[in-house]
Amino acid sequence: CIKPKYPELALKRGYEGILKLKLRISTKGEVVDIKIIKSSGYTILDKSGITAAKNSRFYPLQKESTINLEYNLKLNR
Repeated sequence: CIKPKYPELALKRGYEGILKLKLRISTKGEVVDIKIIKSSGYTILDKSGITAAKNSRFYPLQKESTINLEYNLKLNR
């Protein structure tokens, strides 16, 4: 999985949160659908996580599958 890029605005404002997503993975290992299970509380962080998830690639599978993915979007202080 690709790690989300922390948006500059979120860094400046100190936004943090945990984003939980459900991904549907095709037999080719591509992400074909994403649903938010739990928002981080900030749209800007959610969008960053969704973009990272969309660009992630997985090993080819025998059948289409779903996985849950959690991004812990915390600032390193």
